[in-house]
Amino acid sequence: MGASVEDIEKKKKQIEAPPTRRDYFTIPEFRKISEWLIYRRVADECYPPTLEVLVKGIYRPGDNVMLVFLERIPNDPMTGEADWELRSIQDPPDSTTWGGQKVAKVCSSSKDVAIDGAKYKDW
Repeated sequence: MGASVEDIEKKKKQIEAPPTRRDYFTIPEFRKISEWLIYRRVADECYPPTLEVLVKGIYRPGDNVMLVFLERIPNDPMTGEADWELRSIQDPPDSTTWGGQKVAKVCSSSKDVAIDGAKYKDW
């Protein structure tokens, strides 16, 4: 007995469906990062030392519960890679490199410009 028309249509839709993998920060991920900032302010540290810390997690003082804020570092949608440029509060506003202090800003590493002439990394 062959496949029904419904089965064929269902399979066709599965093949044509866009991939479910995402390469960008979602609102829940931004919320998790906000939770990090709120939690760390309480612990007297406002910014993570690296993006990897948000993935690996930290132990909450007092009860030793591991807090993980991101599943992975998402890809920069402009480059397709997880090659974000980082900045710290100590970096001058016009800095093009990260001084290595705690991460306060993440921006695209793309050298491309938008249609209005603005650099993607300045968005």
